[in-house]
Amino acid sequence: MRMFRTGLALLAAAVVGLALVPGPATASPTASPSPSSTPITIPAGAVSWIPATCATGSIDPVTVDQSHYLLMTHMTICSTYYAPLRYALAVFRPGRTASVVGRNQLLAYAPAGPSDRMADVRVTASETVFGLCIMRDLSTRTACVRVDIAADGTAVSAPIAPDDPLVAQPVTYTDVDIFPPDNYCATCVAFPDAGAGHPARVMPGGLGCGGGVPTAYIRKDRRSRRRRRRP
Repeated sequence: MRMFRTGLALLAAAVVGLALVPGPATASPTASPSPSSTPITIPAGAVSWIPATCATGSIDPVTVDQSHYLLMTHMTICSTYYAPLRYALAVFRPGRTASVVGRNQLLAYAPAGPSDRMADVRVTASETVFGLCIMRDLSTRTACVRVDIAADGTAVSAPIAPDDPLVAQPVTYTDVDIFPPDNYCATCVAFPDAGAGHPARVMPGGLGCGGGVPTAYIRKDRRSRRRRRRP
């Protein structure tokens, strides 16, 4: 009987000892970050423009095709990618008070690598220079170039600093579409010639000129609407 009790005691001790021996550590699952957990600052009034916190960009040399001044731009996000993030291109013309960006001119980043978009800039006969910048947000110029236009319409471009006086005008954003769209190429970001003396403006319902639309074009459009109303 004494030997039986001793055996039970030893067995109990062994069971307790096994219960106290720590097993291998198991890593607890870590939740992956979600877009909703990262605060995103939206500029005042810019309902559709959600900027990234980090991006790098560059602009290729200008080419000219039938009075279209074309510049291929490249913008790469260097912060966490989220689908709603946007950037924009802005054209700066001497004598203007601001460069206007419309809702339909906001551009999406690529999930990986650069987003490549062509800027299509039109100028008046008297314009000999303009600036183009890739805007990460309303005040951050990621890359800028100066475009000089010769009398024969040929042009050369060169990179300039973001604080160059040519691109010092403020950039304003309107949460409506800039009118009209340009059919030169499906993926171009169009900057139509506004005509001398006509400041950038936005019209009710999204009909506006973002640095901009010739007044003659608007008159022609009004005449067309009047003709369509005739019996």
